[in-house]
Amino acid sequence: MKHFLDRGEIGTLKIKPYYLSQLIGDLSYSVNNRAKGRIQNELNELCERLEYIEATGDGELDLL
Repeated sequence: MKHFLDRGEIGTLKIKPYYLSQLIGDLSYSVNNRAKGRIQNELNELCERLEYIEATGDGELDLL
């Protein structure tokens, strides 16, 4: 990941369904209980995209 971040590139991350579910849960908690304003909206959008991936198995985030 650091390699992509240092170069300003986008990479592919493969994770197991369990960890994807955990990530979605953590993001949902942050959206509902911690974040406010613009960051809340951005986290919510990310959470919705990850839920789409979880439901369909389609990992292309730009399809929404």
